[in-house]
Amino acid sequence: MVFAWMFGAMAVFMILIVLAVVFWLWMLVDCLTRKDRNFPNKGGNERLIWVLVLLFLNVIGAILYYFLVKAKK
Repeated sequence: MVFAWMFGAMAVFMILIVLAVVFWLWMLVDCLTRKDRNFPNKGGNERLIWVLVLLFLNVIGAILYYFLVKAKK
């Protein structure tokens, strides 16, 4: 009984991890392929800054990118 509960919890945790990695990759690809004029501030280094944010903050950076750049589209 305890092992079944642990297996179920571990399966849910693994699914959440996979979804988080897919979301992070989706935001990273969007950032790398987005034209400079489509960023909110249209600065020359904005793409580089967002790529660094995505690489160093991972999923938190992807969530920030989604709400601050992608959702404003």
